[in-house]
Amino acid sequence: MGVNHWYPSIGLAIPRAGKGVAPGSLLGEALLQRLDAVFATAPIIPFDDSSRICFFSDCHRGIGDRADGFARNARIFEEALAYYYDSGYTYIEVGDGDELWQNHRLARIMGTYPRIYDLFQRLDRENRLHLIFGNHDIAQGNGQKVWKAGIPTREGLRLYHKQYHKELFVVHGHQVDVVSDRWMQVSRLLVRYCVRYLRLLGLIHYDSPSQIIFDLLREPLHRWSLLEQRTLEWIYSRRQAVIAGHTHRPFCPPEDEPPYFNAGCCVFDGYITGLEIAQGNIQLVKWTSTGDQNNGSITRIPVSDPVTIRRI
Repeated sequence: MGVNHWYPSIGLAIPRAGKGVAPGSLLGEALLQRLDAVFATAPIIPFDDSSRICFFSDCHRGIGDRADGFARNARIFEEALAYYYDSGYTYIEVGDGDELWQNHRLARIMGTYPRIYDLFQRLDRENRLHLIFGNHDIAQGNGQKVWKAGIPTREGLRLYHKQYHKELFVVHGHQVDVVSDRWMQVSRLLVRYCVRYLRLLGLIHYDSPSQIIFDLLREPLHRWSLLEQRTLEWIYSRRQAVIAGHTHRPFCPPEDEPPYFNAGCCVFDGYITGLEIAQGNIQLVKWTSTGDQNNGSITRIPVSDPVTIRRI
């Protein structure tokens, strides 16, 4: 297959170390230590070659209005989640599952997507659910503790392969983003009282040309490529594989590249992306609807070559 990454309307080069935060800089080291702190407190979840695990990130579930970028893909996500439930997968949400910067109350989001939260409850009862919180999951404050429908969320997880003694650190990734982490309260106000209304008016959308222009205008403070370089700096210096989200840029590296994986997001136009672990391999997949958005068939498409966890 050989396709390892893509991003609508913007070419995405393979992330490489050596750019971004200068090693040893005060800001760079502080951001790396932010990931260190999450890693140190993350619970360790054992798995092996018989384990099945799926990862989705950045669903940004809203309340079904025009500002809800998830709404058009809700049916695709629900069918994918049901597939993974029926197939015995453990579901890990890599942050920003719910859009609580634009919306004040999780209960309204749960009421908009009851089938999803019903499946979450069933997965949780079977110990097959792990929710990681991202910056958009934090409705107020700085998110020391975030609960969803009685289910605790965590800032990170460490998946430990019992046979190969390999670890995968699962974290949303906003921790290396000054705008989304240290300036969270200011950024949240901007999204809640400005960006949300621009979306309600139809002036910007998650992957529209106007949204891309909006992203480029804030590029000096919020460059996605810079965030990837910061994460890669941590991967290199700590010799640790990472599964992240946050950037909305799906990525699965070839086996000779640094072990940086990104689940992508669920707000692309007509498709969602995620990662799967099965039979000791990790792979990037895409779920899409063919034909009518409401009645078309839902299709799962592998879009990367599988990466053997033993060789990470």
